[in-house]
Amino acid sequence: MSLPQAQLRLSRVHGFRGHQVKNSAAFIHNNNSVVYIVAGLAIVWSDGEQRFYCEHTDDVISLAVHEDECTVATGQIGSEPFISIWDTKSMESVSILRGNHKLGISTLQFGTGTNSKLLVSCGLEPTHNLVVWDWMKGLTLAHISGHDKRVFDACLNPNKGNQVVSCGINHVKFWTLAGNTLTTHTRTFDGVRDNVETQLSIAFEKSQDGDERIYTAGVSGTVYIWNSAANMLVSVPCHDGPVLVIHSTSHGLATGGKDGCLRLWEPDLGPIAELDLNEITGENGTVLRTVYWADDRILVGTKNNQLLIVRGDDKMNPEFITQGHRAGELWGLAMSPNGQEFVTASDDGSIRLWDFESTCCIKACELGVSLRSCQYTSNGHEIVVAGKSGRIFVISSDLETVIHQIKHRDSAIDVIIFTERGILLTGSSDGYIDSFDPKANYKCVNSNNVCDSFIAHIDLVDNHDIVLVTTGTGDLIYVHLNDLQVIQTQSQLKYRPTTHTSPMLPDLKGIWGHYSDSNDINIATHLGNTVATGDDYGNVKLFKYPCPEPGALRRTYRGHSAHVTNLAFDISGRWLVSTGGADNAVFLWRYHAEGGAESVGYDSEEAMSDYEDETMDQIDSDVEAEVQVNYDRKSAPPPPATSIAKVSRKAPPLHSAHLQHVLGMKPCNYLVTGKDTEGTTAEITFFTTTPLTCLFITWPVLESLSTCDDILCLTHHPDDDLVATGQVGKDPPIHVWHLKKLTTLSILKGYEVVKMQIERGHSRGICTVDFHPDGKRLVSVGLDNDHTICLWDWAKGLVLASTRGHKDKIFSIAFNPVNSNEDTMLCIAFDDKGTTYTGSASGSICVWDGNMLKRVIKAHKGPLFAIYALERAFMTGGKDGVVRLWSPDFTRTLHELSIEQQKVNGGGALTQEKPSIRALVADGGKIFVGTKTGEVLQLDHAGSITILAQGHAAGELWGLCVHPTKQIVATVSDDKTLRVWNLDKREQISLLPLHEASRSVAFNPTATILAIGFRNGVVHVCEYPLQKSYNPKHKLQHRSQNISDIKFSPNGELCAVASHDNFVDIYNTNSFKRTGVCKGPSSYITHVDWNLSGELLMTNSGARELLYFRAPKGKRQPISKAAAENIEWQTWTCVLGPRVIGIWPPATDVTDVNATCLSKDRKILATADDFGLVKLFEFPVTTPHAKHKTYIGHSSHVTNIRFTYEDQRIVSTGGNDTAILVWDFGASHDFDHVDEMHEQYGGLSDTDSEEEGYDSDVERERNIDYKTKTYIGRGDALECKSKLAKRRKRSKRDVFGHKRAQRNVSTYIKSLKLDFIHGYRGFDARDNIRFIDTGTIVFHAAGACVVMDVTTCKQRFYLQHTDDVLCLAVNPRKASFVATGQVGEEPSIHVWNAKSLETISILSGVHTTGIGSIDFSNNGKVLLSVGITERPRVCVHRWQTGVKLGSVDVKSRIFVARFRPESDVEFVTAGIKHLYFWTITGSSLLHKRGVIGPEMKMTTMLGVAFGKNDITFSSAMDSDVWIWKGTRLMKVVKAHSRPCFTMSTHISRSEHDIITGGKDGYVKVWDAEMNMKEEMHIPEEELRSVCRSTDGSYLVGTESGSIYMTRPGSDPECILSGHGQGEVWALDVPSKSSFYDFATASDDKSLRFYKLNPPGLAFPPVHLPGPSRCLSVSEDGKSCYVGLESGSFIVYDIDNLSNPRTKRDRGNPIRCIKLSPCQKILAAASDDVAIDFYESDSLSHVLIKLTVRNHSTDWDTAEIETSKYDIVYVEAPSGKLVSKPTQPRWAERTGVLDRGVLGIWPQGVDRSFVNCTARSIKNGTVVTGDDMGFVKLFPYPCFEPETPHETYVGHAAEVTNIAFASNDDYIISTGGDDSSLFAPSHGILLVVYWYGKPTNQLTDSSVIVDSYTNPDIPAVILVLKDINRVDQLRSSPFSSQAPPVFLWFSNLTFTTSGWIVMKSVQ
Repeated sequence: MSLPQAQLRLSRVHGFRGHQVKNSAAFIHNNNSVVYIVAGLAIVWSDGEQRFYCEHTDDVISLAVHEDECTVATGQIGSEPFISIWDTKSMESVSILRGNHKLGISTLQFGTGTNSKLLVSCGLEPTHNLVVWDWMKGLTLAHISGHDKRVFDACLNPNKGNQVVSCGINHVKFWTLAGNTLTTHTRTFDGVRDNVETQLSIAFEKSQDGDERIYTAGVSGTVYIWNSAANMLVSVPCHDGPVLVIHSTSHGLATGGKDGCLRLWEPDLGPIAELDLNEITGENGTVLRTVYWADDRILVGTKNNQLLIVRGDDKMNPEFITQGHRAGELWGLAMSPNGQEFVTASDDGSIRLWDFESTCCIKACELGVSLRSCQYTSNGHEIVVAGKSGRIFVISSDLETVIHQIKHRDSAIDVIIFTERGILLTGSSDGYIDSFDPKANYKCVNSNNVCDSFIAHIDLVDNHDIVLVTTGTGDLIYVHLNDLQVIQTQSQLKYRPTTHTSPMLPDLKGIWGHYSDSNDINIATHLGNTVATGDDYGNVKLFKYPCPEPGALRRTYRGHSAHVTNLAFDISGRWLVSTGGADNAVFLWRYHAEGGAESVGYDSEEAMSDYEDETMDQIDSDVEAEVQVNYDRKSAPPPPATSIAKVSRKAPPLHSAHLQHVLGMKPCNYLVTGKDTEGTTAEITFFTTTPLTCLFITWPVLESLSTCDDILCLTHHPDDDLVATGQVGKDPPIHVWHLKKLTTLSILKGYEVVKMQIERGHSRGICTVDFHPDGKRLVSVGLDNDHTICLWDWAKGLVLASTRGHKDKIFSIAFNPVNSNEDTMLCIAFDDKGTTYTGSASGSICVWDGNMLKRVIKAHKGPLFAIYALERAFMTGGKDGVVRLWSPDFTRTLHELSIEQQKVNGGGALTQEKPSIRALVADGGKIFVGTKTGEVLQLDHAGSITILAQGHAAGELWGLCVHPTKQIVATVSDDKTLRVWNLDKREQISLLPLHEASRSVAFNPTATILAIGFRNGVVHVCEYPLQKSYNPKHKLQHRSQNISDIKFSPNGELCAVASHDNFVDIYNTNSFKRTGVCKGPSSYITHVDWNLSGELLMTNSGARELLYFRAPKGKRQPISKAAAENIEWQTWTCVLGPRVIGIWPPATDVTDVNATCLSKDRKILATADDFGLVKLFEFPVTTPHAKHKTYIGHSSHVTNIRFTYEDQRIVSTGGNDTAILVWDFGASHDFDHVDEMHEQYGGLSDTDSEEEGYDSDVERERNIDYKTKTYIGRGDALECKSKLAKRRKRSKRDVFGHKRAQRNVSTYIKSLKLDFIHGYRGFDARDNIRFIDTGTIVFHAAGACVVMDVTTCKQRFYLQHTDDVLCLAVNPRKASFVATGQVGEEPSIHVWNAKSLETISILSGVHTTGIGSIDFSNNGKVLLSVGITERPRVCVHRWQTGVKLGSVDVKSRIFVARFRPESDVEFVTAGIKHLYFWTITGSSLLHKRGVIGPEMKMTTMLGVAFGKNDITFSSAMDSDVWIWKGTRLMKVVKAHSRPCFTMSTHISRSEHDIITGGKDGYVKVWDAEMNMKEEMHIPEEELRSVCRSTDGSYLVGTESGSIYMTRPGSDPECILSGHGQGEVWALDVPSKSSFYDFATASDDKSLRFYKLNPPGLAFPPVHLPGPSRCLSVSEDGKSCYVGLESGSFIVYDIDNLSNPRTKRDRGNPIRCIKLSPCQKILAAASDDVAIDFYESDSLSHVLIKLTVRNHSTDWDTAEIETSKYDIVYVEAPSGKLVSKPTQPRWAERTGVLDRGVLGIWPQGVDRSFVNCTARSIKNGTVVTGDDMGFVKLFPYPCFEPETPHETYVGHAAEVTNIAFASNDDYIISTGGDDSSLFAPSHGILLVVYWYGKPTNQLTDSSVIVDSYTNPDIPAVILVLKDINRVDQLRSSPFSSQAPPVFLWFSNLTFTTSGWIVMKSVQ
């Protein structure tokens, strides 16, 4: 059935989206127009006229207006919602933004000024994502979860362009946009997190005095004012109830609330005016949802879906823009008999009167009940309305009077109709029909239940006594009007309906789609020869009437966002009215019965059938075959399991292969010619081939091998010698490359999902591409299910736009160079005027003007596959094998050329006569043709044909054999052809058609016979050379399945034929009679080989069987592995056996390696596998996963491989790509001139495991587990189960020591300020100290970044990181811009200003675990980053915008990544056994491996530097420096005696030096030729970073955490010192020392004494004999007692540090050591669960086995906290257990359970959370250190839980110890895993150490066994860690006097009164 002629034009929409959304309307165009949303539309209103934006597909719920007042953004709901940015003048889309959101977009807002290109959006997904877009480019700049509760508003601050403010349920957030990251601080109102009022709306104002004001509107009616620093300034009650909307202008502020009031305010919230909209609109309960103040007019939108303008000079007479029904479904619709009016009835309880010309509702009548149906009486004087309650109302037509009310039924009445006799019929939801007589005051006449479902429709028929009823189940029944009884003989009745409302009528079958439900179409209405329908999907459709057959064509019109509930034509036939159920909108459509020009611009989106698939014309077989091609690819084998043992393997073979040429051409639609770029006349023709190559015919052949699968499409750049090719693949790329230089310029791909955002791209493959005429853009079409169309900026690698193409395959796409038919279109061309020409599957040429089809010309018989535009003509080619030349207007054929064999020059043979033409191009007077049969032909004007290239056609290619004495091969394929090729001449010399597909072929030893095996089990034997006609000499058939292999015996007397029937048949070649059968394999035979004597056969089967058989009978022979190794084989093509075990990659099955071939000298084995790879191994291959050389070229599985005569070449065949690749073969040195592409894969194995050892530091760095060092699973102090990273982000402040709420204590220390950090991160980082200028350096330590003036020793700090900082880079163009990367579950890179310490950009969302290396490009705009995982990600960013340019994962750990100093696109990475040379190409990163000679072995690389002229230097693990030219190794220089961890490049006008630093402590300076110029030595240090200043000084960082300045010829100066790797727990402070201010010791085996002013070491570091976790110093600082992990402790005299005293009484580590206040007693607690007391001078025992925490001032009591957190008091020195003393005076307070510090404990944490405390008696302050890395400052005492406090960050691990120093003016804290000392000024010193793993806090439970008192030793307390030691202790000497006491303690402290308090951990 044909398309209906009638068309619709949307004329007006009544309705407005006022419910459930806010700010859904705004003034535009200098306040002369209004834009608003309703249903699925956005509407522009101007002077009563409406224009419509119709590109949305669901409800539009958000709107924003750009500052230009012309551009508008609208967001919709849906499973994949999108944002449309469109122009309100042209009503055209400007940008479509997809991704990041689910369910819907709730709020939108544009930026202003310089940020006007930004747009912020918030979604309805559970995480309420906030997204910042660059809407002009369609890019996501930042994406983050907004809040776990609903977000009501989100806006960009117009006064501070990088700030976003969001608000919602119980929160207000102030976000900062930095790079691609939004960071936030949650603000509160009174310091209590859970008492935040819900905020509903946001506005901004900038006052005249320059202060910025941010307004938020609360649910209580209060408006809050904030500044941009997120501080609340004031709050003002403004409304009685929620303030729903707030709008700011230059005049002030307008607010609207739930109270119905509109109020105007001054900027400081002084009142101006008030309007009550309840009074103005005359309605009660008005709720304002939109307010927009512009000059003297205010635009107001209400929840009741009214939109009006209130004017200042006439407030009580507003101008209504639009009115609609309120929320509730809208179903009732009736047309007035007068043709001027209509009414609608809705669930909102109102009936409304409209006319066709008015802009608003004429009259409304509120009935107070939900209404579902309405109808005019025949005279039009009355309206009958019925509702859901069953009540019927009769109302006057002017809606003034309710005449009657009838209540006859309780069920909803859905249908009302008047019969021809004036009787009222109603149909209800309970299946009843009732009849009423209007003449009898609507008395009910009859009632009857006619069905079990609801009544859907009642239609009149041409018999006035009968009506036709449609039920809810879709049944049609006839009912008598007299008694309302159902007529039983339905099938005999054939009445014609006179009304049409039911879609189930017999003459409307064509309106139904496939598998439609009976309720999918709600209404049908008929006018003339057109029927209109409304369905559940928001569609209004027009069909031709009648349409009794399925599959009727239709026009579809969108606009409604939900189900269309009703439709009606007016009496005049000019209008169609539709109602929307959920959108509450009334649409008026202008009806054009004859179509015509007036309605063209408003035509439907498509003209098609709902039964499209079933009604489609028959498809040509070639087109159908192309549609059904399966482009799925077998995945590469997974990486090997970690359990694979490391074994020693031979080096890869010394021989190499080089791709020489390719036989074959991909039978597809792409063929291009071009000219030499140097202006010569050399002609270049290039075309796609079956493998991953593009071939050029400018003999000799060139090739490009940069792709990795089938190439499907190709296009030529309009202005340059550039080509774009698209391929098959899971993530298929498009390569843009130079056709002469063969260099890749860009690779376009992307299908990555990050945080719900889709970086759009293709999957499965790219079927067609085309350049834009400007050459800057590229369009592509994918093979995914939606055939996605992508528009690219190919140079930048960016997706500019993407959309779904079509559900069916798209064959061609092209740009119109100058700016409906149901046939399938296959090709496109344009003339110089921009007219479009398409070729169709029917062989026609369609001529288009815009999107209108002008005419159709029949051009070919069968599909037209190719069309090409010449300067004054066109060429076409089709399946009929004919090329036609047409006049410019396609009115006549100028010339015709047929592809026939008789026209072929030179004796070549076509595969078939008149092959299907798939590609056409003309150049230089010649025509080039690509055919379906895989041929490239050249035609002249006379029709003479020259064959340029040939290959097998579609179908897999498996059969391959080589001539025994010549460079000739034969191939057979599924394309049913036998082809013979001369490799020397590179041409096909024979072609014979076969009767069946063939998979095997073989020459006999004398090349007189050629045997061919077919897939049906037949074998043909032909004489060779072949005759012109195919006439086999013998035909053999003993099998019915595929013949997989054929081999002749060495003497040629026997022939073995292997089949998939599981047999091998042996034939005598004299008569070809079968002499034997090899039986025994349990699966199909894959390969067969003869031994040299011709007596034995070796077979492989699909069951992985290796079997042997004796010829000629085929008897099976049991042969042992040892015996088999001594057998010499004529050929080796088998894939199984102990001699080829190493060819199999890990985790592969028996089908993954398809073929092998052994060279004639039996040294090299070539393999072909399912992953498109050709590999070379040394034979035999007896070691699993042997090393090999790998070559790419094939696009899918390689099916066969053979060495040619005398091993001159290797020939491989591709399965799906049908290509024959010919490889030169020889020793590696023969191919030094060859491009390095293939050598990039040399020397690989499939496991790539390490075989040599590592330097100890390299091994340690490689094995660091950063996942255990990130904060991902430890308790949050405020939210016990949340992650620390979130906790820390909430607690971060812009500066160290930002103020929080605290008590008003006059002596309480209010804040801390960080002043100095000792040490830097050197043990696992490198190249991380840099000069900013001559006197200023930057480095990092722990979670802090430090800017230090080396002259004044002043430091400043960047503290915005949330975890350990691992790497650093300085911008080469602006040295004050520094980039730093950190550890973390989702680590981030911060780019910050070293002068202002402000964050410039934050990049996140790319890496996991951590960032190990970063670097800026030459221009400073691109940032390179590398992860620290075992398979790290390499990523390149534009850091200023946060845009990711490209990323790729690599297989091994990378230690360093550096840009070339002169480049923005080239960089180098070095790491475990690799050096990669990278190039940024578009959105992809390509790398090449460093190529080394066969005598070298790649080792682990640790550093990189650069010379001139593409020279690269890399430092190897063995201390050598390798020098590279390009990617080739030139030479190796011995640089250091131990590994060289750091290299840097120093470039000046006069010098280009390379600086190296080694583990041997030497800094060496080399010239560009690696001649050493200078060296400097730093004794006893291992160097990790080195760089040079402009003044010639060198900055050196060491593994131990120290920083040195040095110059040649002078001693190094230590400017900073810190601890090395290992945890830092030991800390103590002398109270009266002039020597030093504090001392620390660490797991790094060093003791260090520090001064506070000037900051630095007081003495050189003291080397300890082992790690230390505790120390204690005397008051005067002269003595230092250090406890060691060995169980001993050492006493140092400050005057003689070189001669310490050592004491050892324990075998386990000393955990705590302390001097008593009197300085006479020393207590040492060990892991032997004992405390030893000593005299401090003599070190003789006083008491043993107690752990001291606090001392009393007179040293008579000690307090002990045990690991069970029990408190025990002990008398000293007697050791007697006593009760708690009364009012003791404590010398120190370091316990964490003291009553005075109960408020330090957060809720929900265990007892090990707080590690340490220190109290300042002077200042009334207590500081704590906890497991989260926080230092907290509390008032003392703090009894109340969760006492308010200050929180400080800087530590990157748990804070292990803390103390006051220097008369309590400083605080010192140590970090468990961060090796730095932080020294804050402003009276406080903070010390931070980060090393090693946290210590065991002894949190396991234990059992108290017994207790006793010993008269000789007053008290013995044994703390038990191992329950098994109970028996051992019971047998101790103490057990004879009394049973021992078993307690378990954690730490030790003395009290002032001499008591010991023990607290045990439960």
